[in-house]
Amino acid sequence: MDFKKFLKTLESKGLKKNFYNILIVLLVGILIIITGSFFTSKGNAKGVAATTGNEEGKEVGNDENLSLYEQTQKNQLKYILSNINGIGKVEVMISFQGGTERVPAMDSNNSVSKTEEKDTSGGTRVNTQNNNGNKVVVTNNEPFILKTLNPKVTGVFIVAEGAENNDLKYKITKTVSALYDIPDHKVNVYSMKK
Repeated sequence: MDFKKFLKTLESKGLKKNFYNILIVLLVGILIIITGSFFTSKGNAKGVAATTGNEEGKEVGNDENLSLYEQTQKNQLKYILSNINGIGKVEVMISFQGGTERVPAMDSNNSVSKTEEKDTSGGTRVNTQNNNGNKVVVTNNEPFILKTLNPKVTGVFIVAEGAENNDLKYKITKTVSALYDIPDHKVNVYSMKK
C-alpha cells in the first residue's frame, strides 16, 4: 500500500492527528532506549581490572585490590611481630594514603614539521609545527597496565601482648618504622588487655 494513500485513508477517517501522535511517542521511546543502552554500556567499562605484582594472571578490581593489599600488609605485620620473642597475640591497624594507582602504557607520537616559503618579492617565511600526541595503549579493549603503585603507609596502630615491657615496645616501634619507612611517632604500640 502506498504511504500517500494510507495517509488519505487516515485523514478521511479523522485519525491522521492520532497517527502522528502515536508515531512521535514511538520515536521518543526508541530514542530513550538507544540513549539508555549507550550509557549502560559505557558504565561497564569503568571497572577496569589490573593484575597485581604479586599474583600474575589474577585480576582484581580497584576496591578489591586495595582491600587485598591492606589485608596482606596487615597479615604479614602480625606474623612478623608475633614471632618476636616476648610478644604474644597481636592486633594491627594500618593507615594508608590514597589508593592503588595503575600506570598505563602510553604511545607517544611527536613530530616536527618545518616549512620554508619564498615569495616573489624575495621574502622568506619559515613555519614550524610541533605535534605532540599521547595515547593509552589498549589491548582487548582494556588499557595495558605497566605497573601498579600501592598506597603509602602513613601510620600503624598495634596492640600486643607483652607490649607493657618498654624494651619490647621499642623493638616493635623500630621494626615497623623500618619496615614501612615511616617516622617513629607514626607508630603507636599499646599493651593488650589480659
